[in-house]
Amino acid sequence: MPTSPPSPLRRLTLCGLLLMTAACGGDGGATGAAADTGVMSDATATNDAATDSAPPDTTAPQDTTSPDVAPDATATGAMAALCAQIAAATCAGWWSCCGADEEAPYPSEAACAEEVTATCVAQGQVEAAALDAGRAQLDEERVTTCLDQINEAAARCDVPGGPTLARSCGAAVVEVAQDGELCADGNSGMRCAGGGGVCFAEPGRVICKAWSPEGVACSFAPCAPELQCMMDLDPTEPAICDAPRDEGDPCRADVNCAEGLACFDNACQPQLPEGAACPYSAKCAAGLFCDDQTDTCAPQLGEGAPCSQLTTCQAGARCQGVTAEAPGVCVPAICAQGT
Repeated sequence: MPTSPPSPLRRLTLCGLLLMTAACGGDGGATGAAADTGVMSDATATNDAATDSAPPDTTAPQDTTSPDVAPDATATGAMAALCAQIAAATCAGWWSCCGADEEAPYPSEAACAEEVTATCVAQGQVEAAALDAGRAQLDEERVTTCLDQINEAAARCDVPGGPTLARSCGAAVVEVAQDGELCADGNSGMRCAGGGGVCFAEPGRVICKAWSPEGVACSFAPCAPELQCMMDLDPTEPAICDAPRDEGDPCRADVNCAEGLACFDNACQPQLPEGAACPYSAKCAAGLFCDDQTDTCAPQLGEGAPCSQLTTCQAGARCQGVTAEAPGVCVPAICAQGT
């Protein structure tokens, strides 16, 4: 059984208010062994540069309308209270699923919650400062969704995927700037425009930009969360914001394609069945991984099975403890945090 609780946190506006290490990589069971290069980063989108690694899953619909947010008179207290809520939900699930291990680093669920809360508060200083200065507000609806997602996953000894939490936890602190207005320095990456945009760093300023809709060049503003910044097959054409593509549509990477599809010869096609030769797991159908011993698509393995790569284990499990000398083991996803 793994020994690390979900203590590593990222900036609240990047991967969510509490993103455990495994969660930040994608939703449970996601296959992502390849270096996809067909999607461009929202934060650095230009017409001639692409990301070098597989981007987050952005196929889930996202409501980009302005949510109801209200100023908070005690921002620092609200931030600490929010961290405590998230820590309590996370540590309750972790302790229930993993705390019985004799090597568990905390003597109790309460001890876990205390340390995770402290880490969250420390990592959320930018957001707390923005709230204190009246430059940000809390979106209570997304806070509730964030906690619900953590609790629901924890009941299965699982964790919400990074993209899932980024759309709730990561959007819970909203800069007050509206589209075209300046955000406060240091608030780059924070949601703005009532949640319908993002504070975007430009030379000498940070400006609120509403999400770019489908069909618009990514260079104008970051794409809406449900879209991807996709490079055209023709390198002279600008990259545009687009939804994951259907069977037969052009693609440059597997992530360009809708669920159940992968990119083969620059066209979205059905993923490979069990037994088919494969270069990596993203080419295999759901529930399969590309076995590096046979280079064929094989069924993912359950908890307790030996594993050699992240994609070996079934949805809801993670491969932990792989070394150069020995394989790892598939464990409940919530217990694999910090690995």
